[in-house]
Amino acid sequence: MIISNPMTASSAPTHLDGLCAADVQPAADQPDRDGGGVATFAVTATGLPAPSYQWYFDNSDLWRATNAVLTLTGVTTNEAGWYSAMVWNPGGSVTSTNASLTVIAVPVIIAQPTIKPCCRGAMRRSA
Repeated sequence: MIISNPMTASSAPTHLDGLCAADVQPAADQPDRDGGGVATFAVTATGLPAPSYQWYFDNSDLWRATNAVLTLTGVTTNEAGWYSAMVWNPGGSVTSTNASLTVIAVPVIIAQPTIKPCCRGAMRRSA
């Protein structure tokens, strides 16, 4: 299994009968994403027959996330968590390590600041 992302090194390939898979290379394990941004995860695998893919979010399968690349658009704090992929064919299966996605919520001003008058003489300098 080859494990690689912008923060880690690689390890030796893992070969299953008929399936050679490379582990997840999460572009989303980059610095934290701002809310509303795009996060991309990718996994590379080779084998005969061609492998199938299933992506997981916090250990639950993601519906229709069955490609080598998982792209999340308009991310919110609800998408923050752990992502992984399972790759398989008749020769076997391999599950990637987890990749973390952190989403930083954009601050929202809920009340505008107000100007309050100051007491008389508060701004006066003493001589």
